[in-house]
Amino acid sequence: MRFTGRDRAVNLSAGSGLHIKGIGPGHLVMAYHFKEENEYTFYVFMRDKTAYIGFDQHYEPSEVPFDRFLTAVIKDFHPEKVLCKDPSKEERKVLTKKLFYARGKDMQRIVEPWRYCISDKVFDPEGYIINQGMMEALPFGLFNTKDKGCGWIAAYNLLKINGQEVTMEEVAKALDKHALLGHLFGEWVYSLYYYLKQKLPVKMMHFSKALCVQAMKRSSSGIFLYVHKRGSHYVAYRRVGDNRFHFYNAVYGHAGLQMSAEEFMKQFTFLPVANLIWIE
Repeated sequence: MRFTGRDRAVNLSAGSGLHIKGIGPGHLVMAYHFKEENEYTFYVFMRDKTAYIGFDQHYEPSEVPFDRFLTAVIKDFHPEKVLCKDPSKEERKVLTKKLFYARGKDMQRIVEPWRYCISDKVFDPEGYIINQGMMEALPFGLFNTKDKGCGWIAAYNLLKINGQEVTMEEVAKALDKHALLGHLFGEWVYSLYYYLKQKLPVKMMHFSKALCVQAMKRSSSGIFLYVHKRGSHYVAYRRVGDNRFHFYNAVYGHAGLQMSAEEFMKQFTFLPVANLIWIE
């Protein structure tokens, strides 16, 4: 999915042919254009800290372009709420997975307060967390997310990958309930596994890095716990091809880290032991 452009002042007119419910003629809106196999255009109009969003008449609901649009709107405008007027049945299916809820005929999402405690650079274009190093402002146990939060970040990303998006605060506080010594030693892998087991069909592989590689190759997505030279670290990943995976928050700020399981092991791991939480 490629972001191809942004128009800062699109003046809607009665004859424009644009299908933007709740945004009438004469309004100046921002248009976002994305292109993959199909072209997608989304629109946003700001009023009273609420972002009113709309789609062009050719829009076919799909999560990836909408994720990129929603992330761009939040980064560009910092709204308190995002509202879609009277969406179609198919649009509602996508919006429901993105923390929107019904408000009469409309659907609305409240942007969580934690989002504006941290830099926009924490997130990649689809809204995944990729820069833990800039999250010192968010608490986790007796510490902060920058120092001890890779476990809940990986859980947040994995849930989002699998269409089960929740707020950052919800994930962090759920895992904080089972903290050992205030997360002095980071997130306990069993706590992470049992939390995710309530939401996703996850499995777990222990100890052998070689066995983890084999399981990763059979998986669609997961979380990898490994040891590097400075300590241990959790990363979420998803399959993007034959033995090719996209890893999130492995290199802080890197939005497109993709490689094979073997390449990742060779480049990032220090010891032969590892743990894998994975989904077939």
